[in-house]
Amino acid sequence: MTMAVVISRASNRVFVGLPLCRNEVYLQIVRQFTFDVAKGRFLLSLFPKFLKAVVGPLIPWARRATRDASVYLTPIIEERQKKLKAMGDDWTDKPNDYMTWMIDEANREGQPTQVILEGLMVSNFTAIHTSSNSMTQAVYHIADSPEYAAILREEVESVVKEHGWTKVAFGKMWKLDSFMRESQRMNGITHISVMRKTLQDTTLSDGTFLPAGTIVAGASSATHRDARSYHNPDIFNPFRFADMRTEDGASIKHQFVSTSPEYVPFGHGKHACPGRFFAVNELKVMIGYTLLHYDLKFESGQPRPDNSSRWHSVVPPRKDVLFRKRQVVAA
Repeated sequence: MTMAVVISRASNRVFVGLPLCRNEVYLQIVRQFTFDVAKGRFLLSLFPKFLKAVVGPLIPWARRATRDASVYLTPIIEERQKKLKAMGDDWTDKPNDYMTWMIDEANREGQPTQVILEGLMVSNFTAIHTSSNSMTQAVYHIADSPEYAAILREEVESVVKEHGWTKVAFGKMWKLDSFMRESQRMNGITHISVMRKTLQDTTLSDGTFLPAGTIVAGASSATHRDARSYHNPDIFNPFRFADMRTEDGASIKHQFVSTSPEYVPFGHGKHACPGRFFAVNELKVMIGYTLLHYDLKFESGQPRPDNSSRWHSVVPPRKDVLFRKRQVVAA
């Protein structure tokens, strides 16, 4: 839950900008929305298909959260709409955030304010839960192995000193990128990925017949622990992918954002997660900042516990991590 608070604030700095991204009432609403959707989905799954269309509109939680959020979002959207109409391209200090991008797109498509509002809520749903889990797992690995923290910190300090906190800088942090990619390989968000529904009868290359309407998915956890793709796949090797990127022609292939049949935390193919570029940079900013400003360790001094599972979801363990402000001695 602590990490969800951090992620919701960081994500909404890009989604809606200041000052709303620091409004704790609004942030609580969008964090709760994630759980409201999950709760509604579970309830709906208890009913047969022919009743879902009847029961769905009666489930109140997600709609209630959207109404509550609209109290904060709608006035800002409408104010920006007025300024766009009045000033157009002459609006020199036009906010450069996700809300504005959605407003521009909605205007081009002739869509109402409600579509923008719902788009912002869905974006919070996809961002908060997934990035919170990823950040938690990365923090656990740092707390469990402080020797990795020292190596990553040295890289972040060096690159930021030369390039600042920029997109160029994060592109040069190969070790941090590898660390995050390996953390996702070992832990992930879910045990399955690349979910698809067959739209017509399909016969696979091995002869397996899939009738139209069949839901299929890849076994992501098994894929990421396959010894045919990864040397010592059950061992956490934080710089595995940084080493692989040094091979000829592989500098892009093994980036955190890159997908492949062997690496599917973000899915794969034309329907791979479009938000992964934002998520990866957000996570790298947060881990990089944490490394520069804090020392981490587990409260008990014991190694990190194993993950657990809830249906197909990977659930991080509940483990307290101690943060101590770094005491940097001036040279």
